[in-house]
Amino acid sequence: MDKIVLEYLAGVRLGEPAAIGRVGLVPLFNETETNTPYVALKTALELGILLIEESHESGTVGQLRVTNKGDMPVLLLDGEELAGAKQNRVLNTTILTPANETIIIPVSCTEQGRWSYVSPRFEESLSVAPPRVRRSNQAAVTDSVRTSGRFAGNQPEVWSRVHEISQEASVHSATSAMRDVFRERLPQLDAVTAKFPATANQIGLAVIVDDTMMGLDIITQPEVYGLLHVKLVRSYVLDASLGRASAFSERDLTELARRFLNSAKTASESRHESVGMGYDYRYTGAEIVGSALAYRSDLIHCAFFRVPPEERRTHVDEVSMSSHTRRRGFRM
Repeated sequence: MDKIVLEYLAGVRLGEPAAIGRVGLVPLFNETETNTPYVALKTALELGILLIEESHESGTVGQLRVTNKGDMPVLLLDGEELAGAKQNRVLNTTILTPANETIIIPVSCTEQGRWSYVSPRFEESLSVAPPRVRRSNQAAVTDSVRTSGRFAGNQPEVWSRVHEISQEASVHSATSAMRDVFRERLPQLDAVTAKFPATANQIGLAVIVDDTMMGLDIITQPEVYGLLHVKLVRSYVLDASLGRASAFSERDLTELARRFLNSAKTASESRHESVGMGYDYRYTGAEIVGSALAYRSDLIHCAFFRVPPEERRTHVDEVSMSSHTRRRGFRM
């Protein structure tokens, strides 16, 4: 694992865990100071310094155009949903958009039944995509960037996951929109989310369902993490509420989180130039998939997800194929 990412993860401190029913959450902290200033999507949109539009008038499903008119980079998070324009999308990877620049970003659609303008620009949505959407799309993006250099997701797989979530939540959406599931379930989600408030200086969270890790997210600026905390918790809680319950014993949430963090450090890594600023790191292992964004000497964001047993056969094949590709000398 690259020194920047490894050293930051080594400095992560696990906070006091909390549990509500099947869901357990361990807050994450790190006293390491970052030298890279950046603001959240929410802040940039409220200030009117970020414009997110279709890549051109007729639009392209897998691309959007982002113009940062401000003097600071803006963080766009892997899985963060953007609502509006011709159809809602999610980010395929985490991106730091450079100040005073326009870039094209890779996205996937989360609203299969619409391809018409409802607004000229995108706005912030209610959530980050649930972990099952993020982990499967991360695996597809990792395979794509390692083999072709493009941060392309698996669009049919994203639609399949959104359909699966809608069915499990018993939510009908006229346009098969992931956003409608969150809207319908918002009162129940926020009732649980309110019991997991962000605390001072928190930079991340690890989430456990029953006896099993679901995943973790780290955003290295506490102020920015604080603005994303509710959206992240909503996404994990929604997935947990729809998953099949399993019997569990008294859980040591801290130990489960610590073990998962340690397993992330041993995952296979590749480094790629980011769409925006810095380098994008991709991670794969038999039971884990993840990504990280670093700029100069600073880690900006990382996320790791547990791959459930029913998906591991395919995932292991993808990891093996990526390793074979690297051995044959393809550029990483």
